[in-house]
Amino acid sequence: MPRLVVVMPAKNAESTITSALRSTLRNLPKDSKVVVWNDGSTDQTLNSVDRVSDSRVEIISSPNSVGGGAARAALLQQTDSEFVANMDADDYCLPWRFSLQQKHIHDLDISFTATIKFGDRLRSLRPTSPLTYESTDVLVSLAFHNAMSHPSMYARRDALERAGGYRDLKVAQDYDLWLRAAAAGQRMGRLGIPCVGYRQAGKQVSRQAGYVERIRAQGELTEAYVGLLEAMEPGAGHMLSNFTSSEAKQDFLESFLAKQLSKFRPGVRTYYSLLLKQKRLGPLAIV
Repeated sequence: MPRLVVVMPAKNAESTITSALRSTLRNLPKDSKVVVWNDGSTDQTLNSVDRVSDSRVEIISSPNSVGGGAARAALLQQTDSEFVANMDADDYCLPWRFSLQQKHIHDLDISFTATIKFGDRLRSLRPTSPLTYESTDVLVSLAFHNAMSHPSMYARRDALERAGGYRDLKVAQDYDLWLRAAAAGQRMGRLGIPCVGYRQAGKQVSRQAGYVERIRAQGELTEAYVGLLEAMEPGAGHMLSNFTSSEAKQDFLESFLAKQLSKFRPGVRTYYSLLLKQKRLGPLAIV
């Protein structure tokens, strides 16, 4: 197997996967390949992949849709490379992505980057936060919310394996993995330079009604969040779990997060101080 494998789950992505593949292949380092998981597509996704006609593309097909978490878990099991990068079948890989992340991951286990969000017709481009996160910044930020873009992940395979890999959750499989990786001591960082064009469309799960409730309903994800708090401050996770009222849990959590602000570097601290003041927290940080 090559040194780097880019994994790309795809379900009914006939209209976008060609540009996703071509932009990735155009900038792919030597000794790398892209492995597409055709997740039970019922459209012309496979024909769109075939039109790319590149020996660096491998296709694994599932007759039935298994979902994003299970698809990525299967891709990791069926490939063998030192590094693994994510790429969604409806996104766009920017030219400098791999060269920057290859350098960035030198002292890390998992690298992320900022992204540029765009709509289906590229009418509006919106960069995400330009903040660069060091390892401690990522660790503490995950107690607030998930600011690490899934499509931008570039990781050491053994780091993902030590964290337990992807689990078959219905939503937020990425947040679940980052929480467990941070709790396990994996070093993660984020470049403030956008390296992926991230397509936002109405059909995305994260943009559908009830998404926050679906996240909170997953016991495994809540346990991973508690595990992160415990790793940050022994006893904190167990204390949160022992409160019986939502009010007591929320008071404790806000007090805990306020104490964590001092661990951020100055620029990042200002941003998270504002989030806490405005109570703009992620679904797991709001009881």
